[in-house]
Amino acid sequence: GYSDNPKKTFRPVVPVSPIFAHPSPGKDMYPLSKGVTSNSSAFVRYLSGGNEFVSIHLRTAKVAMMDRRSRLFKKCFEKVESLIVEIKKTYLNTKLHFHYFVDYGEYGSHSFEVSLGRKVSLRTLQENNIKPLHYDPKKYGGIPDQGFVALVEQLSLSQSKILILVGGGSFQDQMKTRFIQFGNGERIYHVCRSDEALLEIAFERR
Repeated sequence: GYSDNPKKTFRPVVPVSPIFAHPSPGKDMYPLSKGVTSNSSAFVRYLSGGNEFVSIHLRTAKVAMMDRRSRLFKKCFEKVESLIVEIKKTYLNTKLHFHYFVDYGEYGSHSFEVSLGRKVSLRTLQENNIKPLHYDPKKYGGIPDQGFVALVEQLSLSQSKILILVGGGSFQDQMKTRFIQFGNGERIYHVCRSDEALLEIAFERR
């Protein structure tokens, strides 16, 4: 393993908004507002383009706090890319869109941990021509608020056919719960949930 694992815990991907609080992680999810659900539906239509889609959510802050260099993130990214190759082979006759999301951006957290995550991930993403997507509330008539944006993205990604969660954390746990309870997707993968657990199937719908 890596030597600089922190002992302290950190906040979810986006701080609690003064307007919209994030749902608590657990087995049950509270209902979301009509504004969140309608914006999510519109964003899902964009993500799917009439087909099904695979979402990769990179919790870069969690990976960075396991290893503050870029070595672990690069290893995690390579694992994701190998997994995508296998998914494409499995769904050879199915048109799938693949979308990357990260925990930083205009409406993401600006904490030290997320800034560090951006630092360790940016070069790898750029070298592989990966341009992460973000839900833009201005485009969909949503509210330009961190909490609102986080909930729309969380709900939207839970509608994926396959969900790949990199890094772990409570925000991804909530996304996983929504996927299981309200989505129709087939499988969730955990990548780099710890510096030793590089890949595991977290959920498979029977």
